Amino acid sequence: MSKGKIPIKAAERISDQYNCPMVIIFAITQDGENFNLTTYGATKALCRHAADIGNKISEAIMNSKIEPSEKEPLDMPDVPMIYESSKK
Repeated sequence: MSKGKIPIKAAERISDQYNCPMVIIFAITQDGENFNLTTYGATKALCRHAADIGNKISEAIMNSKIEPSEKEPLDMPDVPMIYESSKK
């Protein structure tokens, strides 16, 4: 498995566990050198929709002007943090 790559099966497990028929995962490696976007949909239509959203996310990130600090690629906390949004 390549660095930072999240398998579709992981997204499928999240879908099943949290009863979410569409899952989009955006992940960045610790060194900030690689990012991975994994999408999953419970049906073919949801798969296509998740992939379209994933492509838009990737394009937005690749076209952004934000650059990481030269000293530290990502200002990541020492302890993993989980942020949740309750917007619907």
